[in-house]
Amino acid sequence: MSRPQKCQHRKPDGSRCHSPAMKRRRYCYFHEQSRKTHPHRVAAPVLPDFPVIEDPRSVQIALNQVFQALLQRSIDHRTAAQILCGLQMAVGQINGGKSGAC
Repeated sequence: MSRPQKCQHRKPDGSRCHSPAMKRRRYCYFHEQSRKTHPHRVAAPVLPDFPVIEDPRSVQIALNQVFQALLQRSIDHRTAAQILCGLQMAVGQINGGKSGAC
């Protein structure tokens, strides 16, 4: 019996997802769904390289991009607040629901 193939998704830090790929697919269920929703991994036109939020490293990258965009005045404070609220909720999911809502 052969071992299941691993998901081919690469995280922002370059590491691979360790989940098994779906049958006859290149990606696990989560990454297959995220590619359907965001095929080019673009969250908003103002932040074109925004990562898929899936681990603490991607949250750190996203926070840095939001702060840089604020400093460069390419996003307004309200947009930044909404993104940061979403990131806070994502951290709660990553940590098993231990983070509060905005």
